[in-house]
Amino acid sequence: MAEADKTQEQLLSELAELRRKMAELEAAETRHHRLVEAWRDLWAQYEAMIEAFDGLIYICSQNYEIEFMNRRFTEFIGSYLLGQKCYKALHDRDSVCPWCVNAAVFRGEKVSWEILSPRNNRWYHVVNTPIHHPDGSLSKMAMITDVTERKQAEEALRQSEERYRKLFDGVPVGLYRTTPEGQFLDANPALVQMLGYKHLKSLTRINVADLYVDPAQRQRWQNLLERKGLVRDFELQLRRADGTHIWVVNSARAVRADDGQVLYYEGSLRDITQRQQAEEKLGRTTRALKTLSACNHALVHATEESAFLEDICRLIVEVGGYRLAWVGQALPDEDQTVRPVAQAGFEKGYLKTVNITWADTERGRGPTGTAIRTGQTCIVQNMTTDPAYAPWRAEALRRGYASSIALPLLEQGQALGALNIYAKEPDAFDDEEVKLLEKLARSVAYGIDTLRARAELKN
Repeated sequence: MAEADKTQEQLLSELAELRRKMAELEAAETRHHRLVEAWRDLWAQYEAMIEAFDGLIYICSQNYEIEFMNRRFTEFIGSYLLGQKCYKALHDRDSVCPWCVNAAVFRGEKVSWEILSPRNNRWYHVVNTPIHHPDGSLSKMAMITDVTERKQAEEALRQSEERYRKLFDGVPVGLYRTTPEGQFLDANPALVQMLGYKHLKSLTRINVADLYVDPAQRQRWQNLLERKGLVRDFELQLRRADGTHIWVVNSARAVRADDGQVLYYEGSLRDITQRQQAEEKLGRTTRALKTLSACNHALVHATEESAFLEDICRLIVEVGGYRLAWVGQALPDEDQTVRPVAQAGFEKGYLKTVNITWADTERGRGPTGTAIRTGQTCIVQNMTTDPAYAPWRAEALRRGYASSIALPLLEQGQALGALNIYAKEPDAFDDEEVKLLEKLARSVAYGIDTLRARAELKN
């Protein structure tokens, strides 16, 4: 339609439309201006945060060109490297760094890593994050923190722990760390081997209290440790994995938190079994020697057989420290009875129950009957397990007997009877002690023979 032909109404309509479009343009321009201002303000805040960051920051594009560097990075590099390739500017490389993570970042991932810089031989922690621009493009921001001191501290700690572990694992003394409840937290190979376990894992499955031969020892030790905080050279007996017993010296301290609560116990165990055995052997030999000396003295002053045998039994108990001593006479009756004629020590009616014979029957195959019948010393090192002691086991154990020795009293090769000695501990009679006690038995037999000869002369 020609302009001349337009009606007034049409012209007014077009004018209104033009005004509307102009208003839309003005509104769009205002929104754009506001958006630009908003982005400018946001960037100012963002830049302030970046500059406040105590580290290095740079931003690069997907084609590796540097788009931004914070002031600290500029000072670190010595210049502002805008537009340069990051691998060239930062690492003086002609191609992309082999450790570059840009591909992952531009997939939208956040990537953190640590690197030892070839530039200054310092360690840096790098956090790489994608930046999404309004136009849909992406950049990568790298935030870099110098962690050299932390890495050096970690390395020093690692070396210290390595030296500690080498010392801990290499020392020949058993070392441990346990909770107050008895759970193993750590133990060195020497302790694992000392206790007879294959590895630490098997040891951590048990409670410390289960290792104690005497559970009361554990309680006494723990009470002392809780009260004093430190215990030195506490002697105790432990049970190894195979059931055998060892003696150890336990030195430990209680490690506490700031509030005083015990966190754990740590200490050392030293195996003194050989020393303990040597001391016990020496003690046994000493008591046998003292007993032999005292009995020889009694022999010199003896005037009557019955009193002499009572004195011998009493001296064996009082001087030797044995639990019971008695003399059994071999009767030549049909049942070949062994009759107790003297005794001393903790007996409590035991001899009334024994009903021993020296015949080759069940009640004659114990130590007393065997010693009389064979003329040889007979030893029961453990009454609990020795099958020959079955007829008397219950009564013996009830009175605290654990081992015994029967020594034949011989006159011209013929057994007059037997001297019986009982101990409260198993394996109480070693070779040296047996030799001394056999010498004692010969002296007793000689005394009996002498006193009987004197009695016949008087008659």
